[in-house]
Amino acid sequence: MDQQIIIGDYQEVPAEDFMRIQEFAQAGIDDLVKFAIHDGQAYGGFNVAASGPFEISVQKGLYFSAGKFFASREVLYKDLVEHQPVANKKAIAVIAWGSTDDQEPTERDFLVNVETEEVQVQQVNLVRARNAKVATVGGTESGDPQLPEIPLDRVLIATVIMTPTGIESVVMNEDADLSSTLSNDKRLNQIETWRTIAEPRISTIATDVANLSNGQQDQTSIRDFISLAADVARLKEASDIPDDYADYGTDFFLTQDESDVDNLEFLAKVEEGIRFSAANKNTNELELFSAINSHVTITNGFLLPKFTSELRLSVSGFVGEQSITQYTQTSFDVVRKHMSRQRFRWGQIYEYCTNSRFWKTGTYDPVSNIFTREGETFLVLSGNATRDHTMIRLQQYWVDTVKDPYWSAVETTTTIDGAQIAQTFLNSQAGWLTGVDLYFTKRGTSGNIFLTICELTPSGTPDLANAIEQKTIDYLDLNTYPQATTIDISPTYLQAGKRYGVVLTTQGNHYVAMADGGSYLSGTFFYSTDGAYFSGDITKDMMFGLRYARFSASRAVVDMQPINLDGGIAALDILASMVRPDACNITFQVELNTGWVPLSDIIPNALVGLPPLLPMQIVFQGTPDLHAGIMLTGSQISAERPRTTFKHISTQRVLATASDSIQIIWLLGNWNDAYHTFAASLDTPDGLETPDVIEDIERPGDMLQRTMTFHLPAPVPSFKIIAEGTTSTALDLFHVEERTDIEF
Repeated sequence: MDQQIIIGDYQEVPAEDFMRIQEFAQAGIDDLVKFAIHDGQAYGGFNVAASGPFEISVQKGLYFSAGKFFASREVLYKDLVEHQPVANKKAIAVIAWGSTDDQEPTERDFLVNVETEEVQVQQVNLVRARNAKVATVGGTESGDPQLPEIPLDRVLIATVIMTPTGIESVVMNEDADLSSTLSNDKRLNQIETWRTIAEPRISTIATDVANLSNGQQDQTSIRDFISLAADVARLKEASDIPDDYADYGTDFFLTQDESDVDNLEFLAKVEEGIRFSAANKNTNELELFSAINSHVTITNGFLLPKFTSELRLSVSGFVGEQSITQYTQTSFDVVRKHMSRQRFRWGQIYEYCTNSRFWKTGTYDPVSNIFTREGETFLVLSGNATRDHTMIRLQQYWVDTVKDPYWSAVETTTTIDGAQIAQTFLNSQAGWLTGVDLYFTKRGTSGNIFLTICELTPSGTPDLANAIEQKTIDYLDLNTYPQATTIDISPTYLQAGKRYGVVLTTQGNHYVAMADGGSYLSGTFFYSTDGAYFSGDITKDMMFGLRYARFSASRAVVDMQPINLDGGIAALDILASMVRPDACNITFQVELNTGWVPLSDIIPNALVGLPPLLPMQIVFQGTPDLHAGIMLTGSQISAERPRTTFKHISTQRVLATASDSIQIIWLLGNWNDAYHTFAASLDTPDGLETPDVIEDIERPGDMLQRTMTFHLPAPVPSFKIIAEGTTSTALDLFHVEERTDIEF
C-alpha cells in the first residue's frame, strides 16, 4: 500500500477515513497486479473437469482484467444438457468475467437524533466484493465443431466438446492461464540447467569456426566451386528461390518470368527453352469439312461419332409423390467445371528438351503454361491439375493430357434460387450421359426447373461446387406421371465406379414421383435444408432414368477443314477440350505425299519442302458403348513456320554485390555446327560487353555446353543477358535448354 491515513491519539475518526483505508489498500494491490504481474485478461485456478455425462465442475479461481482481479470462492457445477447436440458435435466455451457486487445484507443501528441519541434500525450490505462469474456458451452443431464468438470482456477458460451421448473432452485454455511463480521458477531452473551445459560449448564456437576455415584452405579449386555454384543455381530455380538472393542463378525457360518480352528488340519464343519464334502463324478453330456428315453427332459444338440415346438406368415403382417446395427455399451457388484440355504438338520445330522434367517439380505450373488460351485466367494453377497432368516429349511429337475429364482450371459460377432436392446414383459403366428422365405427378403454375449433374462429396452428398452439367427446363415442358419428361443434355462423360447426383432446383410448386427406398440401393434421396447442407432420406428414392450414348460404329473417320499457311507449314499445334477414355483413342492425321500420316508418327523430314496446305482428319476408335469426344467450339489449331534467327533478352539481373567477373553456362539442345550459330553479350550500365573466353564441351544427345567468361572493366551492380542464335534452315533448329550465370 503506497498511501496511508494518519490517525492521531484522541482524534475523531469519521467513516470516510475508514473507507479510504480500504480504497488505498485495494488501489495498491491493483497497481501491483497491473504493472508487475499482468495488465490484460487472464485467469488462475478454475480447473474444469467432467463430473458427469452432461455436467462439469469448475474449481475456485481468479479472473484478472486490467490489473483488477475477481474471485470465485466455491466449486461450481454446470449442467450442459441444454447444449446437447442432436447428431454431430458441439463446442462449449467455459468463460469468466468480473462483477462488483454489494452483498451480505444485515441490520445496523443508525443515530437519527444527536440530542436524544435516538437510533433507527436500517438494512445495509456489509461487503462489497469483486466476484468472478462463470458461464457456458454453446457453438453450432457440426461435424467439425467451432467455438462461438466470445465477447471482448470475457476470457475463455476451457473448451468442452459435446457429443449426443455426453462430454467427449475438456481442454483448458493455456494461453490465458496466468502461471504461478512456482511454475515459472521450475521453468527457470530448467533453463539454467541447460545453460550450464550449453554455455561452455557455445563460447568456443568462434574458435572452432576459425579452425575449420583454416583447415579448408587450398582444398577446393575454382573449377570445383563453379560447378557447385551452377548446381546450387539449378536447385534454386527448381525450388522457386529468387536469383537475387545470391550472385548466381539459373533459368530453365519454362515460363517468361525472367524474359524481357516487352523489349522492342525481343525476338524469340519461350517454350520449354528459348526457341525461334514464328515467321508466320495461322490459328483457327477446328471445323468439319462438311457440316452434313452422317458419321458424327455435334451437340453445342461438341463432336462425337454418330450415336443414339438409350436408357441404361431406371428407378421405377411408384409409391407416392414429393413436393419440391416443401423444403427451404434459398440461394444456391453452382460451380460448374468444364471439360479438361489436351494439347498435341507435331513438327520439325519440336525438338525434345530435357528441362521439361522440371514441370513435375511443383515449382512450375504446367497447366496454366501449356493449356491456357490467350486472355484466360486459370482459377487452379497447381494441386490436382498438376498431379493429373501427363506428358509425352518425343522428337517431333509432344502430347499433354489432363486425366480428369472435368477440371477446376476454368469454372463458371451460377446463382439459382428455390427449393432443392437430389438423387445420387452409382455409375457402374463409363459412358456419355445424353439425357435424364424425370417424373412429375403435379406441375405448378410457374417456376422453371434447374437440372444439375454434379459429383459427390467424400461423405456422399451432392457437391454443387463440382457440377459438370446444367440445364434449364421450362415448366411448360413438364409432363405428368406416368409419362416421363425426357431432358436432353450435352453429352457429359461419367466415369465408371464413380457416384454422381441429379439435382433439381425450383421455385415452382412441382411434385416428383417417388419410389420405395428399398428399390434402388446404389443411391440416396437428398433435400437441402439451408443452401449449404444436404439431409438424406433412405426411406424413398426419386424416380428417374439415365440415357447414354450408343454408338453406331467402333471406328469413325471425320474429315476436317484443311490447314493452310502462306510460305509453308513446319509445325502444328492443337489445343482443345476433349475426353479420351482409356479404352478409346482419338487420332489427328494429315495427308502428305506418302498418304495419311498420324501426328503421333515420328517421320524424319516429314514436312520437308514446307507444304502450304495439309488436308486433315480425326479418327475415333472405341466401342459401341464408349468413344472419345472433342469440343470444336473454342478449340485452336495453329500452323507455324519459324524464323531463322532469334534474340532473347533477360530481365534485369540485380546482384547482391557488384561484380566485374561473370561466367554464363549455356546448355544448347539439338545442336548442329553445320547449321547453327549462338552468341551472347551483357547489357551493363557501362555498355554492351562481349565474352573474353568461350569454352565448348559436347554433351550426349546432340547437346552442347557453352561457357562464356566476361571480365568487365569495373564492377557492375546489374545487367541483362542477351542471347542470339541463327540457323540456315527453318527445318533444323536448336534451342537453349538452360542458362546458369555465376558472379564473382
